Amino acid sequence: PIVINQITGANAVNTITIKPASGATPTISGTVAGSSTGAILKFNGADYITLDGSNNNTDSRNLTIQNSGTGASVVVWLSSGSGVSSINNTIKNCKINGSGLAGIYSSGASITASLGNAIGNNNNSYLNNEFLGTPFYALTTQGSSGNMNTGTNISNNVIGSGVKRGGILAGYESNITVNA
Repeated sequence: PIVINQITGANAVNTITIKPASGATPTISGTVAGSSTGAILKFNGADYITLDGSNNNTDSRNLTIQNSGTGASVVVWLSSGSGVSSINNTIKNCKINGSGLAGIYSSGASITASLGNAIGNNNNSYLNNEFLGTPFYALTTQGSSGNMNTGTNISNNVIGSGVKRGGILAGYESNITVNA
């Protein structure tokens, strides 16, 4: 997997944007699974990162991220655990193609369908993505009873018909916004 750890100096003024070059339509793909390693892209306590899949500064979806792993696998994982959470991140304009637990997973230090193993991934946004493949959930975001996620924004996403159980699984959330 590609792992993005905390980056010194990243803050509300000094944000980091990852996006395709103008005109490029890249695919990042692989087959990974496992409760601690099962993501193609893992934000490991990373903050103030924008993953923008548009190659022309519009709402086009030109970046595809795909994980063919099954079981305890996800495509993009915003991890929290060991005292570090992933906050103030945005994932937008991407095609997320998975066949495991979730397309995007925002929760604890391990990939699990159980609620309550996180320390609070706050103020993360998931905007204008297209969820493809056959994951159990398109997007899972879950805090814990003592450390709820706050300020999650899920807007303008397209959830494909292959999703098995539900489009969005949210638990232990405060001030969550979900828009069609």
